[in-house]
Amino acid sequence: MFAQVADAASDEETKYATCVTNMTATFWATDSAATTPLSQFNAYVGTVCPALDLRVPNGVVTAACFHSGYFLLKTLRPLAEAGVLDSLNSVTDSVPTY
Repeated sequence: MFAQVADAASDEETKYATCVTNMTATFWATDSAATTPLSQFNAYVGTVCPALDLRVPNGVVTAACFHSGYFLLKTLRPLAEAGVLDSLNSVTDSVPTY
């Protein structure tokens, strides 16, 4: 019984790690200037979301992916862009001027 609980916990950790990795690669790309919002949305809806362990009927997956992708794009893209700008500002603030 304890082995089943450990396996379930390990499976959940693997799913979580995979989700974080895929979401980070999709919405916090290192070259965000070259990544358009449409390409991020398409990557999420076409690749990331269908691979998630969604507990919904098959016909609902498309709608769930579309709506969650739209929400994530509207929420995460501005945060990622703000983070890039903050890191650029902090770098230029710490550079000595001569």
